[in-house]
Amino acid sequence: MRRYERDVTYVNIADMTKDLAFSRFALSPFLDVDVIVHMETNRMDGNAVPLHCPREQADALIALCRQKWHRNHFRFYRNRKRI
Repeated sequence: MRRYERDVTYVNIADMTKDLAFSRFALSPFLDVDVIVHMETNRMDGNAVPLHCPREQADALIALCRQKWHRNHFRFYRNRKRI
């Protein structure tokens, strides 16, 4: 696990298994799978990987995801907070 970076959007690893098509085609081009960060210390599934894209593009991916899932079903993080 590597060090957490500020102002980077992270996506929860466990949640990416809920829709493999969305994860594969929308998120995977921007994932850095070599970096895993533990975002939620009180949860067993609190590991996340960063999205390496501009913030506007990350916000667009999150908005696209929110059309189908609630924030508790597909978790994104920025500055250690769930968005």
